[in-house]
Amino acid sequence: HCQEKENLRADAHLQPITGRFLVGSVPCALLFTFDNEYSWFREKKITYTVKITPPSIESISDGRKARAKSALSAVSNDKMSAESRLERVHSEHVALVNEIKSLEKELEEKKKSMSVVTKEETWLKERVDLRTVQETLLTKRLTDGWEDEVGLELTNGTKDADADAHRAEI
Repeated sequence: HCQEKENLRADAHLQPITGRFLVGSVPCALLFTFDNEYSWFREKKITYTVKITPPSIESISDGRKARAKSALSAVSNDKMSAESRLERVHSEHVALVNEIKSLEKELEEKKKSMSVVTKEETWLKERVDLRTVQETLLTKRLTDGWEDEVGLELTNGTKDADADAHRAEI
C-alpha cells in the first residue's frame, strides 16, 4: 500500500529541502519523483540523499504497546458484550429448565388421570355390554315369556294361548 505525498513547489534555490516521514509497514517500496514542471526552460541540477534509519527499540516497543492496548480494548469490549449476552441467555436457560420441570410434573399428573379414566372407561364398556345382554334377555322374556310358564295360568287370571291349544289337543 503506497501513500503519496502532495506535490508542492519547493524553493530549493533558497535553501536545502529536508523532510522526514515514517513508513507505516515494512518491507515497502519508496518512490521519489523529481520534475522540472515549474521551470522547464532552465536546466536543474539535483542532489539528494536518502537516509533510512531503522526504528529504535523504544519506538518498536511503543508501537507494540499501542497495538496491544488497542487489542486489549477490543477484547475487553467483546468480553463485556459476551458477558451481558451470557446473563440473558443463562436467565432464559433457567426459565426453560423450570418450565420443562413444571410440564414434566403436569404430564405425570395427566398420565395418572389418564390411567384412572382408562380403567373407568374399560369398566363402563363392560357394564354397558352387560346391560345390553340383560336388556335383550329381559325383552325376550317379556315378549316370549319364561320357559317354566308354558301351560300355567298367568298371574292376571288369563290362560296362556299356547297352553290352551296344547290342552285342546289332548
